[in-house]
Amino acid sequence: MFNLDKQWYANARAVATAIGLCLLAANITAAERQGLVIQVSENNPQLWNLVLNIAQNAPKNLRGPLDITVVAFGPGLNMLTAESTVAQRLEAATEKGVNFRACGMTMRKLKLRDEDLYPNEKIRRVNGGVLEIMRLHQAGWTYIRP
Repeated sequence: MFNLDKQWYANARAVATAIGLCLLAANITAAERQGLVIQVSENNPQLWNLVLNIAQNAPKNLRGPLDITVVAFGPGLNMLTAESTVAQRLEAATEKGVNFRACGMTMRKLKLRDEDLYPNEKIRRVNGGVLEIMRLHQAGWTYIRP
């Protein structure tokens, strides 16, 4: 009986330790994971290249995972169209995990359809660009407008 009790406590201690380590790992991951939302609201290829440089370089300088979303609205929406002068860079950025969001309100005003956006699953329409930035910022993401 003594051996069974000793074994039971050893197993219980091992399970408790494993659960604790899992919870600690989950908290560390959640605490280290950061988000960066970048606004693009100008029809300026130089600015678009700057935004793509930021999206490319920011993860290199940060310890831990970084989620990046570029939100384009107003004249900046041209960055995400199929005819964009930075189309090849958009493809490279999405391959590295960068997400792009196109403002649905701007698209309606310009009579653009989803098919007019650069064809990539990480480039999607949202209801409103400003609303998306607000949502991400309220969720703790860092906001920048270059």
